[in-house]
Amino acid sequence: MYEKCLERKPATDGVTGDFIPPQNKRAFFREDGTIYSGKTHYHSSLNPGPDGYVGWMAGAPGGDMADRPRLTPRAIPNDKVTSNVYMERALNPTGMSLTEQGAGASAVNTPELEKSDPGF
Repeated sequence: MYEKCLERKPATDGVTGDFIPPQNKRAFFREDGTIYSGKTHYHSSLNPGPDGYVGWMAGAPGGDMADRPRLTPRAIPNDKVTSNVYMERALNPTGMSLTEQGAGASAVNTPELEKSDPGF
């Protein structure tokens, strides 16, 4: 599963918003409350896990699921984003704002290439 490194701020006055790090990110926790870091997979009601479990589990899909931890996703503060230089907006490799139009603008900011965040 991949998460966004940057997301677009809401547009103001009809101007497309800048790219910024998200304030929160998703983390998975075991039933005992400890954080889990690794592969995950989801069991829906159409494909339940052991004992009819619906939700997230540790590991890749397939194989024996009996001893795999059940996981709960939670939104946590994204406070690991660090920089030696504080910037108000995201820049492309040439130093130009990703949201400025014209020279140096990145194709990343074109609406047809963006997908909506399905959330969690």
